[in-house]
Amino acid sequence: MREILVRIRKISTVSPIISLNLLRDMRLRRVRQVLETSDEPLESIAESCGLTDAAYLSRVFIQHFNQTPGQYREKAKNAAVSYMQLLNTQGTMYREL
Repeated sequence: MREILVRIRKISTVSPIISLNLLRDMRLRRVRQVLETSDEPLESIAESCGLTDAAYLSRVFIQHFNQTPGQYREKAKNAAVSYMQLLNTQGTMYREL
């Protein structure tokens, strides 16, 4: 992470807009990871990922991913449940053989 921040600082001397976009993209990737793995409230996620507040997190997330953080979290949970069901089904198939 530190190496990435050093690179962003170097880029910012050439183009501040590019570095801000890179930083925002990094933060949004982290937000996605947290949404996939926890039930933390958005305010807490925003703070831990370096965003100003939950409203800003939601606004930027929608612009970037065309869905709300809540919708993303729900889809991620459903995907995880489906995957676990698939694994359980395959395990049952192998036991029957």
